Amino acid sequence: MSSGDGSFANIKFCPKCGCENIQRDRYRVEIRVGAFKQKDFYPEFICNVCGFGFQVKASLRWEHAKAMFKAERKLRPPNDR
Repeated sequence: MSSGDGSFANIKFCPKCGCENIQRDRYRVEIRVGAFKQKDFYPEFICNVCGFGFQVKASLRWEHAKAMFKAERKLRPPNDR
């Protein structure tokens, strides 16, 4: 996979069959990033061997911690932000 795929460029294996033959799935990508831009867009991948598709995204634990940190930052005094 090319380095242009951002932080997901190091993904190499299909989680279902373990093959190294995966690629970015760009099926209907214009809907996900076009006029109706989704706030949380995660890239999708597809295995060329078994056809399994998957997304790689932050865990619920990470998202919750990020939301708590954001709320805590709002409570700080203006000169401490």
